[in-house]
Amino acid sequence: MNNDKVETQNEINSLVALFENRHYEKGLELSKNLIIKYPDSPDVLFLNGIINLALNNYLNSIDSFSKVININKNNADAYNNKGAALYHLGNFNDSLEEFKHGLKLQPNNPIFLNNVGNSLNSLKKFDDALWYYNESLKFYKNYNLPILNTIRLLTHFDTKEISNVYIDTNNKIRSVKYDFNINETISDKKIISFFKDYIKLIPKELIEYDYKATEIFRRDKSLNCNRHEKIFNKFNAIPEFCFGCFKIQIETKNILDFIKLYIIFDKIKLSNNIRKCAMETRKNIPGSYKGFIYCSSTEEANKLLSFISTILKKTIDNKVNIKIKRGCSEFAESYPNYAETNPTSKNFMHYDQAWKSYEKVIDENKSYKNKVFHSTLDGVTLSDILIIKNWIIYAKHIGDNSCKDLDSINFKSDYINRQVLNQLDRRKSEFLKLQQGSLN
Repeated sequence: MNNDKVETQNEINSLVALFENRHYEKGLELSKNLIIKYPDSPDVLFLNGIINLALNNYLNSIDSFSKVININKNNADAYNNKGAALYHLGNFNDSLEEFKHGLKLQPNNPIFLNNVGNSLNSLKKFDDALWYYNESLKFYKNYNLPILNTIRLLTHFDTKEISNVYIDTNNKIRSVKYDFNINETISDKKIISFFKDYIKLIPKELIEYDYKATEIFRRDKSLNCNRHEKIFNKFNAIPEFCFGCFKIQIETKNILDFIKLYIIFDKIKLSNNIRKCAMETRKNIPGSYKGFIYCSSTEEANKLLSFISTILKKTIDNKVNIKIKRGCSEFAESYPNYAETNPTSKNFMHYDQAWKSYEKVIDENKSYKNKVFHSTLDGVTLSDILIIKNWIIYAKHIGDNSCKDLDSINFKSDYINRQVLNQLDRRKSEFLKLQQGSLN
């Protein structure tokens, strides 16, 4: 090998090392310099493409992979990565075509099969998406992504066309209808029976599956939070949309009451109000078990507050902590007045028009992942039960003894351990405050 080839390979190796060690900004700078030096090198262009993809620079990523494909029409990975960039931009038809190009070159590639499924899912071709997820698993049985994608897809779609352990288990769960009246007290005993009736339908391999999810939604629209978070994290600017976002926050005193809240959220009929149940794991945010109902004005929030408070008093008790909050808690850490929910208060914060330029930068660069949210189904799904299992593991970590009658199988999850153990003292302290508050 001559000296020029050795130097080129060493430079490419340096670029690979930067990418593998997640030094993306340094890698991007080096790749730009190498492209000037080696403008027709498919290796340099490919590395530039995957670094831009990692940095959410999707348009630049697409440009690099297109150049790789022009040089080599048989580069399956370039088609797949170009498809990934298009997918994140929300160009699902185009992403599907790129993924299929890659799949023609590598028909048994489980990653490509999964990605085709993702595009079809976003295009609402749900049975087709499930077929590709299922095919992916035939070539890589324990591949987590198609498992996760299958379980999540089944939160918004029932199928009889495809069969595997995830779909068949979900169909069994969907066939069992629970009976709760949200106009009367829901007993702890009934909650324990509810969970055990469903968990016994799940095979051991799925109970042991480390499902990486902790939030249960009921929704038929998206708040586009990924875009808003990108603006805030990059510029410390709150997007204009978020000034009209209010939410009712409900905190329950233990895991049993939290599951009751999940059932209430499933049963109540609201018009376009997203509901979410989520255990609290954010390091700087107080609380343990939280439910949210999202509203578009203080008037709507106050109206729903009265409605849901009446239901909670009947079903759970009078001491459920319920209040109106505004937008994301992280926003108020930077701007305390954002937390004020009374529009007549002198501290009520309004949108800073100077922030429009920041929003324009993010929207023009299209550097956030464009996610598609489908309307969730009413009733219990496999995803719901696996998430409740994760809540129970969380409850055990923080010292909530009310979970002991739910955890007869001794549930485990590395995912929940990672979420909780590095802040265990804080989470235990927050749970203790919750108990003390419920006794006052």
